[in-house]
Amino acid sequence: MKNVNSAFAVYKRLFLPVILCLSGIIASGQGIDPSNLLFRYLTLEDGLPNNKVNAVTADKYGFMWFGTNDGIVRYDGLNMKYYAQDHLIGNQARTSQVSTIKCDSSGNLLIGSYALFRYDFRKDRIVLCRFAD
Repeated sequence: MKNVNSAFAVYKRLFLPVILCLSGIIASGQGIDPSNLLFRYLTLEDGLPNNKVNAVTADKYGFMWFGTNDGIVRYDGLNMKYYAQDHLIGNQARTSQVSTIKCDSSGNLLIGSYALFRYDFRKDRIVLCRFAD
């Protein structure tokens, strides 16, 4: 029991002051200054196929993905790459409207339209998700 009490005393003396100092720095507002943040609006001129963006996410590589009423766009911070309806496995897609984009726990990019699609990072292609019966 004495070892437990002495270990707790060491913990209190060493770690508690560090945690209090760190929380004081964070609470004092020395973190991010909102006035220094830069926001940029992306429009049709920047490469969006439609100004109606239904979904936004970031993938494991840092690309931003925008799902619009006219397909999906990958944005690297400078350029946009548009994945037209053809990229949704040929012309099998009934609509190019993207309603949701999510990354799963394995880093796969899932795209919800009239069906569920997945982006294949190796082939730079969007493919239909197939489920075993």
